[in-house]
Amino acid sequence: MTFLPVVARELRVASRRSWTYWGRAASGGIAFLLCSWLALIENAIRAGANGLPLFFAIAVPAFGFSFLSGLLYAADSVSGEKRDGTLGLLFLTDLRGHDVTLGKLAGTSLGAIYGLVAMLPFLAVTLLLGGITGSDYARMSLVLLVTLLTSLATGLLASVVTVDVRRSVLLAFLLMVLVVFGGPVATMLIGWVLSHRGTTALMASWYEQSWLKDFSPAVGFSLSSGREYKTGSTRYWTSMGFTAGAGLLSLLLASWRLPRTWQKSDDSSSTTGVAGWLRRARFRDPDAFHRFRRSILDANPVTWLSARHWIRPWLPWIFLLAVAIIAAWVEVFQDGGWWDIEVCFALSAAIHIAFKLWVANEAPRQLLDDRRTGAMELLLSTPLVPAEIMEGLWRALRRQFLGPVVLVLAVDFLCLISSSTTHRDGGPPVLAILWSLRMFLLVADLWALGWAGFGAGMEGGSRTVTAALVFRVLVLPWILWILLATILGLSFSQTGGDDSLMWMMILSWFIIGLGNDFFWAIRSRTSLLSRFREIATQRPGDTRGWFRALRAR
Repeated sequence: MTFLPVVARELRVASRRSWTYWGRAASGGIAFLLCSWLALIENAIRAGANGLPLFFAIAVPAFGFSFLSGLLYAADSVSGEKRDGTLGLLFLTDLRGHDVTLGKLAGTSLGAIYGLVAMLPFLAVTLLLGGITGSDYARMSLVLLVTLLTSLATGLLASVVTVDVRRSVLLAFLLMVLVVFGGPVATMLIGWVLSHRGTTALMASWYEQSWLKDFSPAVGFSLSSGREYKTGSTRYWTSMGFTAGAGLLSLLLASWRLPRTWQKSDDSSSTTGVAGWLRRARFRDPDAFHRFRRSILDANPVTWLSARHWIRPWLPWIFLLAVAIIAAWVEVFQDGGWWDIEVCFALSAAIHIAFKLWVANEAPRQLLDDRRTGAMELLLSTPLVPAEIMEGLWRALRRQFLGPVVLVLAVDFLCLISSSTTHRDGGPPVLAILWSLRMFLLVADLWALGWAGFGAGMEGGSRTVTAALVFRVLVLPWILWILLATILGLSFSQTGGDDSLMWMMILSWFIIGLGNDFFWAIRSRTSLLSRFREIATQRPGDTRGWFRALRAR
């Protein structure tokens, strides 16, 4: 028998997948633009010849890519085969759990490693600028690679224990959050308990020397440069050992669990376990659950298909409640300064990004599932017209996100009023203006993500449509704005006029983002309403043209 036959098969499949190469081109292109832009800015402001700022400016998005790789590449690797019913064929042979999990890890890691390797040469450019040594570069590369492999392993574990792709992605994200923040947060909690209770000197000394606070890849990231590494080499290697151990443990658990869970369907999980307990707690009357689903069906059958799961509208509220609890806890017990207007601005921006990514994942989901299961043919045989189908999908999105988004905008408005009184030197309230523009763009981005997501769900053939959708609606405007900002910065650096440059930057950022939203939303809306049945009969992912990298695959 061939050694690790699934690994060889998955690598061959991954090598023929178009996204393997387009992902590498996209990550390398973004790193090139970022590197070029920062180098031009440093040259324009005549900054000192030091590559350290550029080093970390490229390393931060690379670390973010490594953190999210498990969600993008591995979270649906096994659960997708469970839904299709093809995973059981592998276990008719003498294959074992580790054969399948290693094969899936190899297949998903190929595209992710390609993407990371495409960024590393631009990280090495900083060696030519000084301030960075080859050892610093090697340590940072090790942090990125270990974090990426751990993220893929946790994503694979999430895919093994779940069937539904949304639960798999959510579980993979939570596992990586636990890996990155679990140790420092546990250390913070222990420190708070010890500080509020009588402790001996021995306990205080143990807390100060505890390795628990180093159990995070972020610690290794922060200690990669030479100056920090000299005083924290032990902490760096502790961080790397923990991260690699978390990835290995995830892979072992996935190998052990896969032969025991591959026969389970998602239908049984809704009536047993935690999901079943929550359902019984929410609907104590046996007929209440059926009345709940019947009310949605009476409103719109397409809404029922997409929003019949009762717990989904509660998830955004739970997310906002968790953010509020963490912010309040840090403010009260850790003197975190959350009420500073600049900190609130950054927290608001993070919440906006979370909701945009959430909508980008939810918008194409139902149409993708309908095309995969054959429900689209049944839907087309009904008297429903395309406008009614689109209205049903919008009802489902509004039911899940409208209330939380309105709450976020209301809190943003209060912060906007507060920030309008904190400007300095009698000038215009720049932060307040930025806040108001971000609020407007939040609504515009969600509207564009909804329409473009529906179009991507109809035209796309896999879960990579979410990544393509995020690139088109959210990432592309920033790339265009960075290019324009570079030209404006170089032009104004010769003539002066810092205030004029700042306002031109803000105005161009808003116009580019708004124009991009209108372009993709109107394009998708027009295509869906006029050619819905024609698009539905096309082969999934059958796209042509020079810009197919921007289309859903």
